[in-house]
Amino acid sequence: MKTIAEKNETVLLLDAGGIYPTERYSKRTAEIITRIGFEAMDYMNYQAVNMGLSDFMMGPRYLLELFSTSAFPILTSNLVYKASGLTFGKKYVIRNIRGVRVGILGIMSEDNLNVIKDQEFTDALTVLPPEPILATLIPEVRQKADLVILLSQAGFDSTSQLIKKTSGIDLAIVGNNSRDELPKCGGNDHRETYETVNGTLIAPVRRLGRALGYVKIKLDPADHSVEGMEFTEIELSMNVAMDSGLERISGADIYVTAMKEMKKNAEKVRGQLEKEIEQFKEYSPEEYFNHILSEKNKS
Repeated sequence: MKTIAEKNETVLLLDAGGIYPTERYSKRTAEIITRIGFEAMDYMNYQAVNMGLSDFMMGPRYLLELFSTSAFPILTSNLVYKASGLTFGKKYVIRNIRGVRVGILGIMSEDNLNVIKDQEFTDALTVLPPEPILATLIPEVRQKADLVILLSQAGFDSTSQLIKKTSGIDLAIVGNNSRDELPKCGGNDHRETYETVNGTLIAPVRRLGRALGYVKIKLDPADHSVEGMEFTEIELSMNVAMDSGLERISGADIYVTAMKEMKKNAEKVRGQLEKEIEQFKEYSPEEYFNHILSEKNKS
């Protein structure tokens, strides 16, 4: 990203969703890795992030905690509270990038909640069909923006069909979303090419950070209308040099950093338990029983 910015190019950094890692990690480890990832994304100056299917596994409370601490908005244009109809995250965001107003929306598949089967989510939230939502939001966003970008976790083919029915979107960035099983994390390894539908460039995202999708957009300097787009992928690997700022946040290996934090937390809890045990040794059975009742009444 620094190399691109050093070429005096204006950079808008986005994520199509599916940040939470679902592979080989315990829930607590994955939560720590996600939190560290959010801190790294803040450092890298992400401008907006869509919510993906794997992100539901964090639970609504942990998600809202992350939302409150991150500098970038989480987009959920068609994920709403059943009671109020309000979106769980932001329905869209307008970013002013060197005088160019960019409208960004984020959608997901209707059956995301059915796949996860998380009662905390399903009791309070629902995913609305994206087509009527976009039909309402795109004209509103279009009035405020020169460029409109859709971040999608509805799958490449479904997003392509959606674009055919929806005008006003300049660019769609699509992560993977299987209707049959929980995707591993984020992107889609089965599609390596992009396509253009009704003038909208639809760009796929590869999962697990294996590549950086790079869309170069040329705008008319007078009215900021789109004159052209080019999509390429920048391959990423462990051979890419670690940025010193990111290393301070995540360490050389984010998994090792998470394990160290878990060990530190476990030692803290162990210390607290040992202290309580020593206190309980001073109690008679009757005093211990009364103490337990007192603590229960407090809660």
